[in-house]
Amino acid sequence: SGSDADGAIVGWSWTQISGTAVSLSGAATQQVQFTAPATAGDIRLRLTVTDDDGATDTDDVTITVEESSDPGNTTGSTLQSMLDDINEVRSQPRVCNGTTYPSAPPLQWSSSLADIAMQHSMDMAQNGYFSHTSLNGTSMGSRVFPYWNGTTVGENIAASSVDRSDGYVVNLWLGSTSGHCELLMNPAFTHVGVGKGHDPDNGYTYKYFWTMDVGG
Repeated sequence: SGSDADGAIVGWSWTQISGTAVSLSGAATQQVQFTAPATAGDIRLRLTVTDDDGATDTDDVTITVEESSDPGNTTGSTLQSMLDDINEVRSQPRVCNGTTYPSAPPLQWSSSLADIAMQHSMDMAQNGYFSHTSLNGTSMGSRVFPYWNGTTVGENIAASSVDRSDGYVVNLWLGSTSGHCELLMNPAFTHVGVGKGHDPDNGYTYKYFWTMDVGG
């Protein structure tokens, strides 16, 4: 929060400047919220306040995330192991929804895209929904772009009632007629991160969730 001795604070803006990538909710309000990542460490946020005269000031806050002694049933992980399966798909021409796509260059792993992908997978697992749009209304682009400095992003998601192998999930996307295959083969993307979330007690049909975020 902030105060102004000769006026009023009219604007707040929270941004993350270091630490494991998280999705900020309420970044334009006095109090920001985020789901703590699965990995322990420091997360540093910066608050910029603006008063009614247009003057601004900033302050930084550090939040220390500790490894929980009682993590509950929700688990999350990044899946760099899926990179080989994805690049194997891109290594040869593929037919996506009736259109032939030439082979595409291999993607490089992005830890920041993987972190935000894992956060979305865990959010879907914990809250029992399946969508590119977060429950708080945050769109895919608004969620991913803060952690990617390129010009374009994309996303594939998958869900299952039982655990699946990396190759199984990639083949689901490859055989999809809803744009997942096209995203896999898009040469405009250069980097990828994949995250997985699991909650057996979410009261939802699906218990396992995968998110693949790409950037170019």
